[in-house]
Amino acid sequence: MSYFYQQSLFPYDELVNEYDDNVRLVMVLSTLQPYLEPLVRKLELERMGRRDKYPVRMLMNTFIASYVYQIPVKNELIRELRRNGSLRRVVDAAWGIREKRRRGKDGKLEKVVKK
Repeated sequence: MSYFYQQSLFPYDELVNEYDDNVRLVMVLSTLQPYLEPLVRKLELERMGRRDKYPVRMLMNTFIASYVYQIPVKNELIRELRRNGSLRRVVDAAWGIREKRRRGKDGKLEKVVKK
């Protein structure tokens, strides 16, 4: 059996030092998106018709973000999502925001956003 050494395309330290966490997360998500798309579609089809408070795509992005940000515990990830607005925008999460509708003065339904 023969072995050969394969050099890396770029050093990991260079990636970590050159880019911040959000840029790295966007790079990882854009790279993984074609591979994860069939899985996400299948999960969305299985979940169809049931409770959809948190969309599958957003949960998948949040799960990947936990590895990019090196957050081992899910409670810490939730805290980071509440604290970091740019991370919420990247994973497309609306943590802690509830949307309700009410009748306005003219009788039409309008959105009410509570934090």
